[in-house]
Amino acid sequence: SFYVGYFNTPAPLANAVESAYPKTMEQLGENFGFVFYSAKLAFPPNEPLDLMLPTLHDSAQIWLDGNYQGSLLRDQNTTMTISLAKTGAVLDILVENLGRINFGADMINEYKGLQSAQLERVFISNWKSTAIPLDDADVLRVANLTAADGNFNPTSAQPSFYVGYFNTPAPLANAVESAYPKTMEQLGENFGFVFYSAKLAFPPNEPLDLMLPTLHDSAQIWLDGNYQGSLLRDQNTTMTISLAKTGAVLDILVENLGRINFGADMINEYKGLQSAQLERVFISNWKSTAIPLDDADVLRVANLTAADGNFNPTSAQPSFYVGYF
Repeated sequence: SFYVGYFNTPAPLANAVESAYPKTMEQLGENFGFVFYSAKLAFPPNEPLDLMLPTLHDSAQIWLDGNYQGSLLRDQNTTMTISLAKTGAVLDILVENLGRINFGADMINEYKGLQSAQLERVFISNWKSTAIPLDDADVLRVANLTAADGNFNPTSAQPSFYVGYFNTPAPLANAVESAYPKTMEQLGENFGFVFYSAKLAFPPNEPLDLMLPTLHDSAQIWLDGNYQGSLLRDQNTTMTISLAKTGAVLDILVENLGRINFGADMINEYKGLQSAQLERVFISNWKSTAIPLDDADVLRVANLTAADGNFNPTSAQPSFYVGYF
């Protein structure tokens, strides 16, 4: 695992746009990811004060002078109470785009980010707005930062991205070997992910249909470390892959997206995989690993450092990217 303080150096915010009021994601020329807002509050010390984000689209994490205050969510709660210890306190807001409404009248004004923010119903002015699309270039820029760049600061109170990589044998030390994939429940877990790995005893050929008819719920797929794509229960459980050699390694990371809690489908609501097929031939000899991402699991990742040999941003293997805001 490795920590990258995305906002604790000036460089990542070099493209900030200054304006009287916050700029939306679209006004900043982006459509996906996050927008980071920062403003110096010209309000005298006082408590408590209501911070109001009536134009929030969609989710906001809020800091005051680097101290985390909490989160707000569109359509649920867009107001929180904060206390100013001084005049000129710095308010930071990280807004995430959680997807777009695609039906009805609300489509007309479906911007992302903020259009305004108020403190005790007084509009806050003089903002710096920064789009963070988290596209390939953005992710690579973060992944290629190192401790030597001065960006390694796991104790920073400022908004940061933390990157965790599971690309060493240790996290898979508890893998269970079996003829067919083990479900999450068979592995003794109920939440999180299951990581499956199998060596394919199929000759080189293309194209071949990889079929996951028992997928519950979402799968990310790699072949010899090369990402192939994703599959989703009830939408598409088949993809075409090409084998370059006999003995290619198939890796599948399956995520539990929640459980059906009504109707007949509750009876068989396992998570993970029960089987996988290549051209309708069952794939055998699997290693199945439960990754519950419980507190102990997260702490294990968070406490790893570059010195442990676990930081490898060029790895093509399945990885977890852990973001702390």
